[in-house]
Amino acid sequence: MLVAPRGIAAQTTALVRGVVVDAQGGVLPGADVRVTKAQAGFERNAITAADGRFVIGNLPLGAYSLPVELAGFNTYARAVELYTSVPVHVTIVLEPRTFAVRVKRYFWPPGTGR
Repeated sequence: MLVAPRGIAAQTTALVRGVVVDAQGGVLPGADVRVTKAQAGFERNAITAADGRFVIGNLPLGAYSLPVELAGFNTYARAVELYTSVPVHVTIVLEPRTFAVRVKRYFWPPGTGR
């Protein structure tokens, strides 16, 4: 009888690990990182640690979407393909959200009492 040593058998799961940073390279703790496969109704998530790092494991092999959200930053999304058990490492750069502000100025002629 042949017995394969642990770890030799074909792996059917993978993991994604990475770091979330801002445009200057500063780490961003508290970002919500999700791995989703919409057509299968599958989703897993992690919140980045104080060093901006995250790990999402035990993912069935396949293609996924990787959206990342953090207040004050634009939502980030990319595709990730997990076809081997080799961990995939990603560096995610979030851009600050810009806000448009419209300012109206009112001018009254001098002496109108306003």
